[in-house]
Amino acid sequence: MPKITPTTSGLTLDRLRRDPSQLLSSGNIAEMKIFQSHDALARAVKSGRLPEPYRAGLHRLWEGRAVLQMLGAPVEIPGERPKEAA
Repeated sequence: MPKITPTTSGLTLDRLRRDPSQLLSSGNIAEMKIFQSHDALARAVKSGRLPEPYRAGLHRLWEGRAVLQMLGAPVEIPGERPKEAA
């Protein structure tokens, strides 16, 4: 199972929550330690946990919002105040 080479963009889940419209490559996903191999990423797409990627040339890109939903992480909407715990 070939490993994904992580990017060094400094992307974190907190930054992704603040801007969920970002497009993520497999390298970005590996950088956040969500998937480390191409096989694991392909299984997530095949099982429906992650939608089919957008294709730009040889690159596969996923919307950050889809990755956050797969993880069950809350998505912040710009300009909206965070909900306080009851």
